[in-house]
Formats: sequence, C-alpha cells, structure tokens
Amino acid sequence: MIVAVGSTRKPKVDAVREAFEQIRRDTSWPQQEPEFLARDVSPWAPAMPLSAEELMGGARERVRQLGKLVAEEGLEADILVGMEGGFNIIHSPAGKRQIFLESWVYVSDGQDGYFARGGGILVPEQLGAAVIDEGIELGEAVDRCSGLSDVRSKQGAWGYLTRDMVSRRDSFVLALIAALAPFYNSRAFV
Repeated sequence: MIVAVGSTRKPKVDAVREAFEQIRRDTSWPQQEPEFLARDVSPWAPAMPLSAEELMGGARERVRQLGKLVAEEGLEADILVGMEGGFNIIHSPAGKRQIFLESWVYVSDGQDGYFARGGGILVPEQLGAAVIDEGIELGEAVDRCSGLSDVRSKQGAWGYLTRDMVSRRDSFVLALIAALAPFYNSRAFV
C-alpha cells in the first residue's frame, strides 16, 4: 500500500506513520505494510485558515495537488493525505472573539474522501491577534511570544500551548485515525 502525504514537515509525516502503525496494530488494516511518500504541496497551500471551512478546504486542496504530483511522477497512491492546521474563529453571543487552533485532515483513496479534526485549543488573544490582526505567520508569532525558535518544526503551537503534553504531531494523529475510520471500519460507515 502506498500512502502519499501532502507535506514534508517531520511532525506531519511522523503523524501519518504513527496513525497507520496504531491502526494496523489494532485492526490489521491495511494488510500490507504501508510505504510513505512525502511530497511538498506548500506552494498550493492556502494562507492561514481562519475558519473550519478554510481548514477543510486547505486539507482537501493539499490532497488534490498531491494527487497531481504523484501522477506526474508516474506513481499511484492508495491513500492520499492532506493536513491543515490553523484557526477557527468563533464569536460568542456577546460578540467576544474566541480563537481555536485546530488540526484538520482529509484522506482519499482517489474515489472517496473523508474529513476529521484533531481537537481544538483556545489560543491566547495576544497570540491570535499577532496572526490575525498583524498578519504574522503563526510559527513566527509563537516564537516571538515564547522566546523559542522554530517551534513550527518541533512541537508546534500545540506543544507550546499545552506545555508539550499535546504536540502538533499528536493533534494530527487523532485526526488521521478518525478520518481513516471509514477505511478500517467500513462496516460502521455503510
């Protein structure tokens, strides 16, 4: 089985590997050992998503572009994986802006596709404002607020916000296991 991943970033690729390892261990799906192909689709990735709809659209677009790249290489993937992280802004009834960091996944076998989300965590207003109002990239904003460097490639904003109890990889593992459920538990999704 060939699993194509629409990212070359280590936390995302590791998340896909970990999700497949856990699924295989618990369900015997897929029967064949997966081979992973990581491809950079960032040139087609959207700007910082600010809603669930934009997050879902970004994950789906990553799969669409990934499918084109894999086909251009003369390869055929059994599963295509697109992952998108970003904000989902919700306004309370009182009008207060609440910003949640969310990790979304879209998986497809080329015919059917499924979305899932790996949870959400409230983003401090100062961090959210730097991204939304000042246009600073999330990784850069987290680096600036935390005093750390290259958080994006390591634990990510999730790790920073949870004191490393939930990493960027962890948030995507949950989303991947959920998105892949129609494949490994097809009887439940008839």
